[in-house]
Amino acid sequence: MRKKILVSILCLVVVYPMFSQLKVVSKSISTIDKNALTVDGKFSSGINGRTFQKDALITHNGYQYVVHYNSERRVCISRRKLPNGKWNTLQFLDYYFKSNDSHNCISMGICPNDGTIHLAFDHHVDSLNYRVSKKGLATYPKLMKWDVSSFEPITSELEKDKPIIITYLNFGKPQMVIFNLTIVFAVRVMAIACW
Repeated sequence: MRKKILVSILCLVVVYPMFSQLKVVSKSISTIDKNALTVDGKFSSGINGRTFQKDALITHNGYQYVVHYNSERRVCISRRKLPNGKWNTLQFLDYYFKSNDSHNCISMGICPNDGTIHLAFDHHVDSLNYRVSKKGLATYPKLMKWDVSSFEPITSELEKDKPIIITYLNFGKPQMVIFNLTIVFAVRVMAIACW
């Protein structure tokens, strides 16, 4: 016990001064959408940038990608070249966000293996709303067209004829590589909503 206390004190004496000297410096501040959607609804007024929305902003291959609902209640994805490029926003007109439930935020993932961008949106014990980009869109951003036509239509299935009901969706990298996975789709799957 005494040894643990001494090690803890030593860590505080040595490590704290190193971290206390760290400073965050803002390189730039930019606005993507001055009129992004806010809702007066269940749970919160925020729908964009929720705390549980772990993947609303992703940096990949020298570009930043951001997802949000705009004031017209449309799913949007924006990107810019780092460090200070202009934001270029795509608005998907084939889906209208009807709810005022702040759980129904947009999740995004980028697969480093094939450069696909994955979007899933508007779920709180609801059917999947999912679309994916053409392969290479995030890998070759200068060569491929940044347009809504670079994304597949919305689907409610990951497997044919197997629609799912989900909540709290997010994408991520696997903690350990199994079966050559490069992106993980994590959700709370619901057959019956029991709260």
